[in-house]
Amino acid sequence: MLKNKSLKMIRKRVFKLLILTLVIYPTAHTFAQKESKLLKNARKAMYSGDYVTAKEIYGTLLEKQPDNNEYLFEAGLAYYYSPLEKEKAIEYFEKSLQHSRKDTLGEAYYYLGRVLHYTGDFERAIVNYNLFKQFVRGNSEGLVLKKDVDRYIEMCNNGKRFYSNKDDSIIIENMGEQINTIYPEYAALINKNKDVLIFTSRRNGTTGAKVHHDNKLYEDIYVSVFDGTGWSLASKIDSTNDFFSGKINSKLHDAAICYSHDESKFYLYRKNMIWVSELKNGMYQDPVPLEKTINSGDHQPSVFISADEKTMIVTSTQETGGFGGRDLWKSVLQEDGSWSKLENLGPEINTAFDEDAPFLTRDGKTLFFSSSGHNTMGGYDIFKSTIRKDGTWGRPENLGVPINTPADDIFYIQDEASESAFFSSSRTGGYGDMDIYSAALRCRNIPNTEIRGVILAAEDYSPVKAHFTVYNTKTGEQVGTFESDAKSGKYLAVLPPENTYRLEFTADGFEADRSHFQEFTIPRQCEYFQLYQEVFMTKLKNDKQQLIAQEAKFNNAMFDIKKEATELYGITEMGKTKSSSANTQTLAGKIMHTDEIMASEVTIMLINGTNEIVRSQTTALNGSYKFTDLDTNQTYRLAVVEEDLKKSFYGKNTTQWNNDIVANGQVVKNLIDAEGFAGKERRVADQEILMVGKNMKIVSTARTDANGQFKLDNVNRFTGESPTFTYKLDEVEEEVVFALFVRNLDENSDLPYTQVIDRIDFDVPPAEKVAFSNIYFDFDRYFIRDKDKDIMKKVANYMKENTESKIVIMGHADWIGSDEYNMNLSKKRALSAQAYLADNTISQNRIKLEWYGESRPAVPNADPNGKDLPENRQLNRRCEFKIQVSETAYISISY
Repeated sequence: MLKNKSLKMIRKRVFKLLILTLVIYPTAHTFAQKESKLLKNARKAMYSGDYVTAKEIYGTLLEKQPDNNEYLFEAGLAYYYSPLEKEKAIEYFEKSLQHSRKDTLGEAYYYLGRVLHYTGDFERAIVNYNLFKQFVRGNSEGLVLKKDVDRYIEMCNNGKRFYSNKDDSIIIENMGEQINTIYPEYAALINKNKDVLIFTSRRNGTTGAKVHHDNKLYEDIYVSVFDGTGWSLASKIDSTNDFFSGKINSKLHDAAICYSHDESKFYLYRKNMIWVSELKNGMYQDPVPLEKTINSGDHQPSVFISADEKTMIVTSTQETGGFGGRDLWKSVLQEDGSWSKLENLGPEINTAFDEDAPFLTRDGKTLFFSSSGHNTMGGYDIFKSTIRKDGTWGRPENLGVPINTPADDIFYIQDEASESAFFSSSRTGGYGDMDIYSAALRCRNIPNTEIRGVILAAEDYSPVKAHFTVYNTKTGEQVGTFESDAKSGKYLAVLPPENTYRLEFTADGFEADRSHFQEFTIPRQCEYFQLYQEVFMTKLKNDKQQLIAQEAKFNNAMFDIKKEATELYGITEMGKTKSSSANTQTLAGKIMHTDEIMASEVTIMLINGTNEIVRSQTTALNGSYKFTDLDTNQTYRLAVVEEDLKKSFYGKNTTQWNNDIVANGQVVKNLIDAEGFAGKERRVADQEILMVGKNMKIVSTARTDANGQFKLDNVNRFTGESPTFTYKLDEVEEEVVFALFVRNLDENSDLPYTQVIDRIDFDVPPAEKVAFSNIYFDFDRYFIRDKDKDIMKKVANYMKENTESKIVIMGHADWIGSDEYNMNLSKKRALSAQAYLADNTISQNRIKLEWYGESRPAVPNADPNGKDLPENRQLNRRCEFKIQVSETAYISISY
């Protein structure tokens, strides 16, 4: 079942090399009669495939002549072709090379390369392959062999890549001596309850006790049962005649293939065809062959049937429409219950080499199979392919290490939850020829993990003392309580991974109408690392300074944030470095655009005298920043990111980012003595401030005046040569680096990061109702008409007077034109209104745009009889406004 035409050809060439080798190794001495007979018997055993006997005899010969290069080489061949201890061939080939004459080296290089390849010593294998190529003749057979060797080198290079990206979370285990023997075991099937394992073996005791032409016993099907503690010693599947017909195993090949999804059918291989045994009255019946449309080639060793039993993936040597050797084909169940003619899965899946052992996931979207083509690292490797939207299969992906090795890895199956798998492999370290292995695809979950958290007031990042309670959302059980530190805001939660939790807390200094809460999920964690969480508390007030709401914003970084942050910033060692001075200093201040608009969430960096960025943070909601525990012997510069300033002032609408940007600010200093006491705050004069682009090049510079004040803009641009700034964030506490990483995390990142905002609204006196008329547009136009500009001016003035308010602009169209066209037209109308407000200094972060095309008419576009109503259509070509002030929901608008 495992051997194919291509492998047989290679084997034939190899034995031809052996025959040539025996010719070119002349016997330089006269053998004693006994020694000559031993050599004859050893070679006879080799040719017959009895490698165990051959190894024993060559061992005896080498005891007499340990440096005989002929004995060493042939002993190496005996180990190389043996299913047991193949790797021991290395020492024999190496010693043979040491004692060989120069003109007899070639074949030993070849075999040494092959066995080094098998053991995963890819670099040395490549060296020996290249040495062997020097001995290959230029005739037709030599060219074929050279092509094979070049492919082996390609496999070695593949192997180097796969081993460098080994997935250590996957645990591979040999199924043990209850299942595996010195003989081949493969093609495992597991039932849904995971307590019955069926597989194929060519061990002693086979039915009929016959030997195939490859000198191995014929295949039989075996079964082992899991009793809760371990697997039973395997026996023939039909030995009891209780659950399987006594005719499952015959005198020739019988191999397990697959179950149907409901386990009502059991498919097996026999007489080069696929057979099926149906479950009736609790017993699998005598098998019968499938119809000829499935068994259409010379050899059909494998099949897999989809969960809905409407598609079969078949391994077949059918030549018409094939790509060479074994290919994977598809057959579909017809309305009359018959199976369609086999259709090749195509060149994306099949190669000129062999493909075999298909397995489909329950949803039919992922196909696993084995191939000796594609980017294998040696022999068969296991691949997977996912189905495209058009129904074709995508490019196969090698499952890599540790599933695959340079040996044969084949017959992969997995459970529906993708948590465990079984497959067969002839890798090193097994019991024999080929063994069955299990794979834990999901790592063993650690019992507990830690979440490092910090809770801060968003206004100025000051620490908050809070009281936390955690519940398991599935069970409702309280699983922990803890508090944050009043001086730092830090807390530590210890919780089991792979659970969803509800976190509730109250914070000192904040209102407590109810607890704040959020739900978060800790994913499965294979190895210990700390997780990270930030909570920002914000008090929301109206223009009368009334408290209208309170928000808690949670940033949950449920991944190894230390690893991600250190890689991003190039940090080799993270931790707080002691200042070289007994005293330290603090640099702090505030950045704003105007007296009313603060430069919030802007990246500001501290740069030392060697142009290294040693600290980085984002400004708080009030534009404040603070760098503590700084060396008093160091001179620092401050750098502000231009793009963040634009985002802070203009919002995320990048159409405004070409405009100028201005930032004002102040820098103050505190000196802290060795005892931790702070001196009087001083304003810092002549402090250099930089504005830098996203590429960390200087855009403009400024210096503080005598009062510590500065003005920074991108109008008067820097014309000198900008230095190169590099990160050196190892002089700061880990939480500071974590905070920087989280606050700058790309919202499209694949990392398990979530943000949750819990808002508590308070009762306040109702605000005065504000109403604005709609503005209307001419047919197929999106420019604001002169007669509507008064309305836009009123909206702009209101937004200026009510700085806490926000607005939603909603664009609409009538029904003339396609849906797509009208949707785009309504968007342009909303953008026109937005542009008017922006020109009147309304920040873009206070404006939200929505557009609906023709989907929300204010009045019907036509009467009930379908007659067009132009006057109504005019009323539908409009923009509506919703004003939101902090103490209310959206204010309704009158027409």
